[in-house]
Amino acid sequence: MEITISLRRDADGRPLYLIGAIEDITDRKRAQEELCESEERFRSYFELGLIGMAITSPSKGILEVNEEICKTLGYERDELLRKTWAELTHPGDIAADVAEFNRVLVGEIDGYSLDKRFIRKDGRVIYATISLKCLRLADGSVDYFLALVQDITERRQVARRRGVYFAVGQILAESPSLNEATPRILQTVGETLDWEIGAMWIADSDANVLRCLKVWHDPSINVDPFVSASYGRTIAPGVGLPGRVWTSSKAVWIPDVNNDNNFSCAAFAGEAGLHTGFAFPILFRDKLLGVTEFFSREIRQRDHVLQTMFESIGSQIGQFMERKRAEEALREADRRKDEFLAMLGHELRNPLGVISTVVQLLNRKEAPDPEVQDLQNTIKLEVSQLTRLLDDLLDISRIARGLIRLKRAL
Repeated sequence: MEITISLRRDADGRPLYLIGAIEDITDRKRAQEELCESEERFRSYFELGLIGMAITSPSKGILEVNEEICKTLGYERDELLRKTWAELTHPGDIAADVAEFNRVLVGEIDGYSLDKRFIRKDGRVIYATISLKCLRLADGSVDYFLALVQDITERRQVARRRGVYFAVGQILAESPSLNEATPRILQTVGETLDWEIGAMWIADSDANVLRCLKVWHDPSINVDPFVSASYGRTIAPGVGLPGRVWTSSKAVWIPDVNNDNNFSCAAFAGEAGLHTGFAFPILFRDKLLGVTEFFSREIRQRDHVLQTMFESIGSQIGQFMERKRAEEALREADRRKDEFLAMLGHELRNPLGVISTVVQLLNRKEAPDPEVQDLQNTIKLEVSQLTRLLDDLLDISRIARGLIRLKRAL
């Protein structure tokens, strides 16, 4: 209960009487207690650390944050409170976020959820799912936003890397040659794992250099000088990123090629805005067949899991190259065999034809001695058998080349 007492006075200010009021405030008190409990629960959930949380103003200023979002973005609490979401968001994702945010401000929706990139304090880019919900005032305007931020970088990387691994295997299974497989491999890796440039170098064992087979790049960036420089040069062992991989037969990661003294295309890389360089060997039974390299415009720290995966992919490509080399060698052997059989048929048919003609001429003369007759018949039989043998050999060659098709007898 709430008791209110007031004193009434006359015109001269003398007390006349008291007025008392008793009000049942149970409901109000209960509502206040429930509100306090609700706020306490919210504060407990806010600080529990299960997910990053922030309270945001309609101007996208950050009013409050919990410890988890500080860990996710790499800032101290007081540093984060001085930031705006636009300053934390990757430039490529700001437009999509702002569009949804403005829809909330004008009353079209009360919240939204999207995947976006954040830039941590240390410069590393992470992927997160952000869910935003507004609380409105009585007039419908936004009072503040509650934002939930969940780091999905690792989960996304695992899924995308698994996808790349199987996609490369599928490309190799479908492609008739390395020339056809290479552009698809470079594009798949680049687009899926966010590398802006990829190139494959093939070892020329006779000249002891690497030669550029193919360069792929994100069409949204201009890297023509870098691409032209790649096609126009050869790389010796130990020189540049591919040369170091050639020497060690292991993957090499350079966080920023602009600060690397052994990167021969540093000027072109700087002009193109490239930073991180990564390359892995293409091996078959410890023999280096080539090197594949990728570049990013972001500074990325060494990723040992990614290196291990691409060393495995390099072995896949190496097996593919060796298999295609063996297939080509087999085709060349078949071609030479066919040439030999054709030559053999030609060279043997001519003398056999002469022998057969001589036997026929001898048979036209007067009856020879029986013993001579037997010899002539033997010669004729052997010539006939040898001719059939040559025909069979040539038919087998034609069947192998697909020039003759066999039909199943019913």
